[in-house]
Formats: sequence, structure tokens, C-alpha cells
Amino acid sequence: DELVYGGITSSWASIDTVEDADKKGYRLPSSNEWEFAARYRGGDSINTVEGYSNPSFTKGNSASGATTFYFDYADGGGEPGKSANDSVAVYYSYWDGVTWVATGVTGLAVVASKGPFGANELGLYDMSGNVWEWCFTADGVNRVQRNGSWSSNSVGLQVGSMLSAGPGSQNSDIGFRFSRTR
Repeated sequence: DELVYGGITSSWASIDTVEDADKKGYRLPSSNEWEFAARYRGGDSINTVEGYSNPSFTKGNSASGATTFYFDYADGGGEPGKSANDSVAVYYSYWDGVTWVATGVTGLAVVASKGPFGANELGLYDMSGNVWEWCFTADGVNRVQRNGSWSSNSVGLQVGSMLSAGPGSQNSDIGFRFSRTR
């Protein structure tokens, strides 16, 4: 495999580090690649973007693989949004229609802790929750983070949600997922 990035410095600033799309190897996904992988539902038409079919994509206001949007409390008590989120994501709190309620999560979980139902259609686990994930995509001098984390409320679980931070940022709720160009 070849080195995918060039100009890497300790600051990882967008003007220093560039991706060579012609080279093959392991790398961080772009923000768009990350979102495509998180939204993918295959032939499952539950909670999909209207107008799409096979493949279909999860709505941007949902957790990856969830069957309803993150804030759905139509049945009261955070249901069914809470149930949908709980089946696929590790996160701190949800809205019950009146206030934010803690889920009991107090830290990072083992990858795939949600079991076989926690994977999306591509077999990817923790695409919503557990840790914010670095993407290569620059946002000014910062880099994009996607996913939500164990310390986030359910708003951060949305596959359309993102943050950005300086590349030197460190926290117990920041991680990464490698991609590979073949």
C-alpha cells in the first residue's frame, strides 16, 4: 500500500496535509463517505429518505440503522425514538417530551456492544454514538467529526450531525475509523 497523505505535519492543518486520491491504502474517510456508509440501508425501506429505493438511505435525522428519527417521542417516554436509538447507539441522554433523561451510559463501550442488531446494513457498528469519529474533511483549520458519542444526548446520533475541532483535540469521546482505498 502507498502513503495516502502527503505533507503531514504535527499540526495536521488543512494547508499542510493533503489526500492523494490516486493512491491506495488506509486513511480516514471523508465526511461524505462517512455519511454515505452511516445512511446506507440496502433494501430496507423503513425510515428511508423519500424518493429513494434499493438502495435506500436512512433519513439524516436518525441514528445509523434506527427505524425512526432521534427525537420521536410520539408514544411518550421517549418511545419509539428511544427504542430505535437504544438498539443501535451508545449515548448519554434522550428527550422524553419534557426533559432530558439519562440512559445510564457513563463511558465508552466496547465496539459492537449492541450485538448483531447494532450493525447497519454494511455490517458497520457504532456509526451513531460511542465516540465522535475523525474524518479527513477540513472545516477551515479544523477537521470534521461525525457520529455523536457516549457523552452526547440523542441529538448527536443523527447521521447528518457533525462537529469540527482542531486536529490536536483529545477527549475520551473522540476516536476514528479507518477506510481503505483499493
